[in-house]
Amino acid sequence: MARSISLTYQYYCEVGVGKLSFGKSYFMLKKGSKNMLGKLCKYFTSTFFLVVIYLAFGQTASASTLYLSPGSANVGVGGVISVQVRLNTAGEAVNAVSAVLTYPQDKVDVAWISYGSSAFSIAAEGSYGGGAIRISRGNINGVTGNVNVATIGFKGKALGKATVAFVGGSAAPRATDSTDSLVLGSSAGGVYTVVQSLPTPTPKPLEALTISDVSVSNITKNGAIISWTTNKPADSTVEYGLDMDQYVFSTSSAMLTTNHTLTLSGPSMVAGTNFHYRVESKDASGSDAISPDGTFQLVGYNIKIKITDQTGAALANTDVLLYSDPLSGKTDQNGEVSFENVTPGKHLVVVKLGNNEKTSEILVKESDTPQNFSLVISAAANTSLSGIIASITGFAVRHAAIVGGVVLLIAVLVAGFFLYKKYKKGGPLIPPFNHPVNKPPQQSTNGPQVFIAP
Repeated sequence: MARSISLTYQYYCEVGVGKLSFGKSYFMLKKGSKNMLGKLCKYFTSTFFLVVIYLAFGQTASASTLYLSPGSANVGVGGVISVQVRLNTAGEAVNAVSAVLTYPQDKVDVAWISYGSSAFSIAAEGSYGGGAIRISRGNINGVTGNVNVATIGFKGKALGKATVAFVGGSAAPRATDSTDSLVLGSSAGGVYTVVQSLPTPTPKPLEALTISDVSVSNITKNGAIISWTTNKPADSTVEYGLDMDQYVFSTSSAMLTTNHTLTLSGPSMVAGTNFHYRVESKDASGSDAISPDGTFQLVGYNIKIKITDQTGAALANTDVLLYSDPLSGKTDQNGEVSFENVTPGKHLVVVKLGNNEKTSEILVKESDTPQNFSLVISAAANTSLSGIIASITGFAVRHAAIVGGVVLLIAVLVAGFFLYKKYKKGGPLIPPFNHPVNKPPQQSTNGPQVFIAP
């Protein structure tokens, strides 16, 4: 790098006197020491030229450059493209920068200049117009690296290529001694092609949120895991209950993801229970999706019921219903029927024998081992629903007849009692036809008529 160097150097050798002057340093030699004096003169002369060469050219290995990013792009007529002015300090610290650029004003205009992301916080100059841009900024501390100086908005004006270049006046002083570190010849401008107005892109419609691959896994006596996927990141909710569209329980997660997994647990998870459920997800835009109703059953308890008659003989091929699940089965040749995944607690067992039914109650406990029950059934028993209704009806009729007879008897006794009392007084038991009691009242012109019974 060419630099202006001002040096003051004066030296001379007086062989006869034996004195060497270099600046303000004097070396006194004895007279006659000509050979030694000559050697010293040659040494200082060589050293001086090495210093000059280093000061003039030795520091050019480390130099900064300016460039535009992007270096090329298309911009529509009337459109604006953002171009950064950047400085690469090549490892040196600089505390100021000046960027002078030219542009073809018949092709582009400068719409604006922004310094929001500039590495240099102190503004010294920022002007544009007439085909030239001047930007000068500084910083108290040295700036090192590949940094942003400013951002220019170029507006397309007329079709063609617009070349933007750095010109003289651009500089980047070093923080150490304020000497210029910029290599202008290595700084790179940019070429921007102005084209017809670019069509406005049609907004892509928002992709609807969808749910897929809904599954239930890890089903135990007291819980299950529900999993599903969505085509976009979304939150997770599982609603569940004992009946379809009546989801009284729920669990959820607000984390946005495409792979959803929620664990169902808690007091509502009773072994052997059948559940209805559905999953729901909502993405960041508020779009949501809900799955259809699904079902699963928790693992329950296994039981075996043996049905025999009063003689102890097995009742084979007999229909058995277990409520309140309900579950149904048929006894084998040993009179036994098995049920799986039964809920704990009391259950009603209904055994069908032709048109007759026999009911009994069993208690299923929370036990991991199979539970066995035995029921003794009377083949002549008539405990079907119609038999029960008939029995109740017959009972009611019989009791109604008895109650009616008793009421009638009491009424007869009361009537007889009153007739007896009347008879004892000497009056007729039945009044004569012309007795005032059997005659209607008659009006009198002389006032109300009073009848006195004899």
